[in-house]
Amino acid sequence: MIRKNKIAVISGRYIFHNPYRELVLIDKLRKKNFDVSLFLPSVSHYPKGYSKNITNDKIFKEYNPIIFNNDFDLIKKVKKSNLLLVGSDFKYSRFIILLRLLGKKVVSYDSAGGMDHKNNFANISCVKSEFYKKFMSRLGKIKIDQKTIRVTGSILFEDMRLPKLIKSKFKEKYSVNDKTIVFYPKSIFTFRKKLNTWLKRDKKSIQSVDAHHVYLNEQVCKIIKNMGHTLLVKLHPGLYNSEFVKEELLFWKNLGANIIEPLDTFNMLSYVDLGISLKSQSSLDVNYFRKPFIYLEEGNALPPILDHISDCMLELGPSDSWGKADPIKFHAMPSWVGSLANLRNLNLKINEVLNNDFNKSHYEKYIEHFWFSDDSKASDRIIEQVNILIERDV
Repeated sequence: MIRKNKIAVISGRYIFHNPYRELVLIDKLRKKNFDVSLFLPSVSHYPKGYSKNITNDKIFKEYNPIIFNNDFDLIKKVKKSNLLLVGSDFKYSRFIILLRLLGKKVVSYDSAGGMDHKNNFANISCVKSEFYKKFMSRLGKIKIDQKTIRVTGSILFEDMRLPKLIKSKFKEKYSVNDKTIVFYPKSIFTFRKKLNTWLKRDKKSIQSVDAHHVYLNEQVCKIIKNMGHTLLVKLHPGLYNSEFVKEELLFWKNLGANIIEPLDTFNMLSYVDLGISLKSQSSLDVNYFRKPFIYLEEGNALPPILDHISDCMLELGPSDSWGKADPIKFHAMPSWVGSLANLRNLNLKINEVLNNDFNKSHYEKYIEHFWFSDDSKASDRIIEQVNILIERDV
């Protein structure tokens, strides 16, 4: 028998730097007297799923998670729930379509950060910002009804249940004597693998782009170290779900990098003074914590070429060029708080940005446009959409 107030919260994926982010939804739903169960995808079927070691974690065990091994296993296990609250994962569209055909109601929500929340045919899709609402409505060949997309913000940083280090202990752990400068590269090895798709298996082009990508990463690391700063590297969280972990860690250690441990991500974002990247969307996280970011001009030519410039309502490019006649079109992020540099002037730009007290209103505008809010109430707004869907059809 289907119970009206029985809700299944389905984690989108295991994220090493914030594995407990979705528990805030369960806690708040239970306070509202909903019967809530936590469902976690098994790594045996979903590449970014949860392993047995993780599901046996003492915090997760308090919530008695139900593990599902594939789409049909999940469908069978949620048959008594009338509503599903589903996190971000590319592979969930299939079972969501089937569940809707079976009469289930579905709310999806942003739980992954970056640009990783895709429309998966939910009744209501809770996205983190107006920018993302526009960006998501045109994904794929199917046009999504804007009325089904609601702006709520993201739960990614709302309820971090991770070990906290005070600033001095963080700096001691990572041998930081001066400013905390963090380099955010794309994974060398997963980037190399994706070049086959992006460059249509053109071997000469693949070898050329790969060599240039490696060179640029090496040069950035060299400049940071030559300035006397500790080389801190924050690897992409998806890397830890890939087959290339050992190779990637060795590559960066050979360059003399201190690699931020995934569970220290929140500590790092709390204390970072400057983020740097060739081409990633890491300014989303760094600017959310109201710290500046530098992108490298040389990264703009690297694949993929992302066409989301037209979705940005802010001035394009870095905030230190806002208001100038020629906006900078940068393909990793259309707009960010910070500066644009190149290898020739990176050392000068680092010093300039570290000594620049960026306009607080720039951070406010940025957070509102890309995150909606940093008020830690995204979960409340998501649950409000759950209530709306329960009370009436969408």
